[in-house]
Amino acid sequence: MSTRRRPPEPLVGGYSGPLGRRLLRVRRRCRRARESCRAAVRHRIGSTRTFPFDPSDMRLAYGYRQVLLTVLVLSALGWLGMRLFATELFRALVSRDLLLVCGFNAGISASGLVVGLACRRYWRWSRRASVRFTALVDALAETRRL
Repeated sequence: MSTRRRPPEPLVGGYSGPLGRRLLRVRRRCRRARESCRAAVRHRIGSTRTFPFDPSDMRLAYGYRQVLLTVLVLSALGWLGMRLFATELFRALVSRDLLLVCGFNAGISASGLVVGLACRRYWRWSRRASVRFTALVDALAETRRL
């Protein structure tokens, strides 16, 4: 099976001169950045064929990836809308000073980062705790059987 090849570079005649070479460099960098973003998304969300890397998993057939991406996009849009709403409330009720509004937005960003990190840590802790709890329940069941 042949591998996909990148599209050919445009003719150099259309990109002659220093400005053309600079535009060509920018175009190549954008293409590389886009490819690395796609690779990162595929690594996080899954390949284009299956969401989990196991092709026998049926979640793809049920539209799991599409639902997941829809939820992520809607969550991001909801977060952006709430942030804009909070900024407008701050401007209307507290101050219209640009420095205070920027400080308020920086505070929202910092608090969102802290909450996200705390949720991630709690998620990891709860997963480990559930595994430990399950092992404890299994061990107790084994001792009762003896």
